[in-house]
Amino acid sequence: MIYKPKDLSPDQRAAAEILLGCPLLDHQAIRVIVFGSQPKHRELPQRVRAAMEGLLQRPILDTESIITCAIDVQPEFAVGDRVSVHIGGRNRTPHTGEVSLVDWHFKESKYVYRISEAGKTVKKRYFAEDLELASG
Repeated sequence: MIYKPKDLSPDQRAAAEILLGCPLLDHQAIRVIVFGSQPKHRELPQRVRAAMEGLLQRPILDTESIITCAIDVQPEFAVGDRVSVHIGGRNRTPHTGEVSLVDWHFKESKYVYRISEAGKTVKKRYFAEDLELASG
């Protein structure tokens, strides 16, 4: 999940800044990833750990590590925006729906979007260039 600094509680923002090792700027977004191997979070103060668990919406296991990164580019679409898929190139199936998830593609270094159409999430992830705001 990607968060904007304005959406974080003061404790969550402080936790993110501790994990980043630098201040989180208002124009940045933050991505928190948890994975299994060499836990680093045991060194974190309980308040910081609790704030990170709040962001993740689940407890952090002793077998997990936390990676936090700041992203300087804001997404072109937000959750809830009504969008249509451009047909051609990578896209052969027309879809129109609401953006249901905004995430970061680390290999491509840009945002990816999932859309929901008629209450069902489309399996494919789309880049901003694959989408346009839908009319109506």
